[in-house]
Amino acid sequence: MPTSTTPEPGAVRGRVLHDGRPQAGARVLWLAPGLDDVHAAGESDAGGAFALAGPAGEAVLLARLRGPALGAVHATVTAPADDVALDLAAAPAAVWPVTLRATGDVPPRLTVLCTPAQLPGLPAEALQWTYRLGPDTNETFAVLELAGEAQLAVQAGEWRFSATHAEGARARGVDTERSIWFTAAARVDGQEVSCDGAGAKVVVDRALTLELAIQRGVQR
Repeated sequence: MPTSTTPEPGAVRGRVLHDGRPQAGARVLWLAPGLDDVHAAGESDAGGAFALAGPAGEAVLLARLRGPALGAVHATVTAPADDVALDLAAAPAAVWPVTLRATGDVPPRLTVLCTPAQLPGLPAEALQWTYRLGPDTNETFAVLELAGEAQLAVQAGEWRFSATHAEGARARGVDTERSIWFTAAARVDGQEVSCDGAGAKVVVDRALTLELAIQRGVQR
């Protein structure tokens, strides 16, 4: 009788935390040991808990905290495993307070896209999984709704922040125009930083205030 070489399914359960506090809505990925594939993906619940099913054996877990704490933490475990703690405060890179606000022609609400370009301590091979759910499926690292000012806890590293908003013609009662708001410039602690179509380039290495200058345009 032939013997299967496929490992029996395992299960990994745990919590996503920041400094011991549960983090809801974090994306949790179960990566293959070579960091080249995803076995399972899930999201932490209101208590920070997650549960994933995959093959028994070595597994790399990656949690993407999506606000108000922003960052990534990973750990290698042997499945099946219970009570796995993925705590951002335990990651190699420090976490800094960041005040985020918008200036200029600001609509009542903005959507802010937050994307890490480099995070100290995260293996280079794992960086692709900060914006992917699978080999052919992309997902923005974090999407925040900004109304006024936000107080964030951001992991040290290089980040992109881009604020946008679009208002359809029907919502505005106009048949031929569509209003868009976009990030035209940015300042960190009052000093201008590089900003292009992908957003502001921000190095988080201390407590800082990030101001995104918003400009309105019209599409016809």
